[in-house]
Formats: sequence, structure tokens, C-alpha cells
Amino acid sequence: MKKPIHKLMGFEINEDYKFLVVGSYCWGTGDTIEKAMKNARANGDVSKCYCKIVPKQKGEWEICDITGGISIRNKKGWDFKKDEVFLQTWNKDFHVGGNKSGKVIKYGFDLFN
Repeated sequence: MKKPIHKLMGFEINEDYKFLVVGSYCWGTGDTIEKAMKNARANGDVSKCYCKIVPKQKGEWEICDITGGISIRNKKGWDFKKDEVFLQTWNKDFHVGGNKSGKVIKYGFDLFN
């Protein structure tokens, strides 16, 4: 059985977090990178995407509508600057690329730079 990508990459994640995949005019979330990619594929092109770890709790993060970027809202009790799970991918360019069915075909840091 194949391991999920986040296990292969050595990411530490728990049930309080999920993966966010943001591509060209599309985004999706999931408990694994693979699930997030399939959810993003339902909305658009996933050939070149950013992948970030975000908290499951809504209101702590949001996607900017205009730029396709990701904004962070600081909720009481959550300090994202000290959040080790969140910071694994936040300030790094972790990319994933998928095919037309949403299957992940490439992944890694600085993949599309």
C-alpha cells in the first residue's frame, strides 16, 4: 500500500489540521494532499498548485479572492507564528501538480520556480 504524500515528505499533522491546495482559480482541502487535490480539481486546473497545512477551524485562514493568495486571520488563542504544524509549509513553496482527474503526479519544494 502506498503512503500518502505527506507521510513521504515527513510532515507532522494531526486531526486539528488539513491540507489546502490552491491552483489557478481553484482550491480544495482534505485530510491528505491527495484528497485536497481531488477537491480542488472539481473547481479548476490543478497542474500547478501550492499546498499548505492549515487549521481545520474556520475563520483562522482565508483565501484572497483577487490574487489567489492566502491570508491568515489571527484568532484568539492561536498564534500562527509559533504553530509548528502550520509552519511546516507556510513560508516554503511546497508545490503539487496533478492531472485532469486530480491525481497527484509531481510534488516537492520549489517545483515550479
